[in-house]
Amino acid sequence: MSVQPSELAHVAREMAAHAEVSFAAITTGPSNLVTAVNCRNPEDLCRYLTERVAALDAVRPLETAPVIRTLKRTATSLPPTDSSRTTRILPSQIGRIGLLPRHVDRQPSGRPGGTG
Repeated sequence: MSVQPSELAHVAREMAAHAEVSFAAITTGPSNLVTAVNCRNPEDLCRYLTERVAALDAVRPLETAPVIRTLKRTATSLPPTDSSRTTRILPSQIGRIGLLPRHVDRQPSGRPGGTG
């Protein structure tokens, strides 16, 4: 979706707080906010879009792409190729970022990981 730049951080935090949102990320380009939303059925998705998202005035163009079949769902933690260019976010920092839920699972390596 595209969000007014002056409202991007606010809208991202609002969206991330929705129970339906399993992933939220600020991006670059014409679509500057990406979310993954879990709804029970098309009616639930319609309600979510027309009530919850529509209440966020700064959201402009919005594109949906319902998943009709999942072929693979996994999360992989890849090792960095150049440690001097890697920014490590500690688990204690996750809540302060404001875009990830506070119940992030930890992978065996101790790094934050999502449930996908």
